[in-house]
Amino acid sequence: MTSLPIVEYVTVFVALYATIFYFLLLFQSRRKLYSEPSLLPDSTLPSVSIVIPVLNEAGTISKTLDSVLNLNYPKSKLEIIVVDDESTDDTVNEVQSFAKYGVKLVRHVHCGVGKSSALNAGIRIATGELIATLDSDSFPSRDSLRRLASFFADNSITAVTAAVKVYSPRNWLEKLQSVEYLFVFFTRRLLSFVDSVTVTPGPMSVFRKNVFDKVGLFDETSILEDQEMAYRLQARNYKILSSLSAEVYTQVPAKFSDLLRQRVRWNRGGMRNVFKHRKLLNPRYGDLGIVILPMSLLTVILIFAIFASVIWQIISGQFFSWFSLEAFIYTLGGIQVVSAILLLIGIAWLLIGRKLFEDKQLVSLPRLFAFLFAYTYFTSIFWIATIGEELFGKKQKW
Repeated sequence: MTSLPIVEYVTVFVALYATIFYFLLLFQSRRKLYSEPSLLPDSTLPSVSIVIPVLNEAGTISKTLDSVLNLNYPKSKLEIIVVDDESTDDTVNEVQSFAKYGVKLVRHVHCGVGKSSALNAGIRIATGELIATLDSDSFPSRDSLRRLASFFADNSITAVTAAVKVYSPRNWLEKLQSVEYLFVFFTRRLLSFVDSVTVTPGPMSVFRKNVFDKVGLFDETSILEDQEMAYRLQARNYKILSSLSAEVYTQVPAKFSDLLRQRVRWNRGGMRNVFKHRKLLNPRYGDLGIVILPMSLLTVILIFAIFASVIWQIISGQFFSWFSLEAFIYTLGGIQVVSAILLLIGIAWLLIGRKLFEDKQLVSLPRLFAFLFAYTYFTSIFWIATIGEELFGKKQKW
């Protein structure tokens, strides 16, 4: 029975290194984890243009606009721009019904691969000092924009990301994603302490408007434009922070087929963004250049290597022999022990994260452990599909 031990050892090393890194980062940042700027009074708040790209969002865009109009922000300092990207349903009529509240509608014919073209059309006409990007299926909490805008009292801040949560999870798949999203924005908050935020998420992020004059608008050829923009900002050493208190709720795929399509897009777009901004793999970018991005790149390479190893073992007839008791006994060694320790550390990380969240029902123990075990297999499926699309050269779609 043969395998690729080098792949196993490198995988365990990367996992162990990443786990220790994040635990140390949490320990170092624990006192300032929830420390955020005081809310600015109305008189000193900057003006904000909220840009919302839409495509066939009838039935949803009205709820999004209701949540925006309910924001605790001076109406005189708020500009709401909805950019319709050639919708074929009743989206335009719904948006036009909000014109009496000052909502501006832009009819846009896109020339890119996705929503980035619509975002850019809105940014070009925006008049606010800050630009807030908001997905058409996302609903900001009442104080979210004020919390995000208050960060910009510090002139060194270029962008701030919201805490993205799943809106009203109903079925088991949405509930698993709700756990994932909590730990994603928790991890993003930690990374902001080492200037290593790698995405300005579409559901809600806020930028200084003048930054687009310096780095350009969103990349209209990218299928993961919110990550590409974050990389571009990091390349200029611009500061991106994340908030835990500025909440925005977003709708997530309810069907596995939709989730698969979304994650394959994320994976393919992410690989291209790393390649495009490979110069960030440099010590001059601190932890981002010597830890975060190299770990991400190694993880992708290892996924491909593990996939190739499994395929080889299936072809050679060795794969199923691993499931015998004899194979388990004779292959039990140091790497298996370390893997078991990593699993326990992973469980501990999730439990610590759960303790930090107030809503224990949302992160119930059964849901937590279902996420830990089920999502491992889901991720494998997502990457297998990604590899398939890459090998067959399937055209990228937003």
